[in-house]
Amino acid sequence: VDLAIGYATTLSVGTHASTPLFIPILAAEAKTYFDKNMISGVDFSATAIKNTFPHCLYLAMSEFADFDLQALSYAASSIDEIYILRHQKRSDFRKSGLAKGTSWENVKEIMISAQSAIETCEKERSSIHDRLASGVLIRES
Repeated sequence: VDLAIGYATTLSVGTHASTPLFIPILAAEAKTYFDKNMISGVDFSATAIKNTFPHCLYLAMSEFADFDLQALSYAASSIDEIYILRHQKRSDFRKSGLAKGTSWENVKEIMISAQSAIETCEKERSSIHDRLASGVLIRES
């Protein structure tokens, strides 16, 4: 993980408090380019984090894509979103020597997603006993 936003807390068992525990809210991989092996590694990391912290937003971002966009379904991965900030394949950049500009719309979307993830974690949740009345135990109404 190249970037993580979260909060530190302690886990208490009985009267004993543990050392600080970091709860990730957002995790991100930032690279110059992603090839299919790198994407597989990012997916592995995302799956590992989401097994423990399922609500963690996991993003991958790079300047260029260096993989066959048609070969795999990245929607089935644990990565919440993959951003290619220059909207360009690495091979096109190598051939032309010209890089497209950074997509500031994608940067804005990343920032909005991060803000939303943080705001969601800051909300006070009702107790599971209170949620039992609606029969919906995980999602807040």
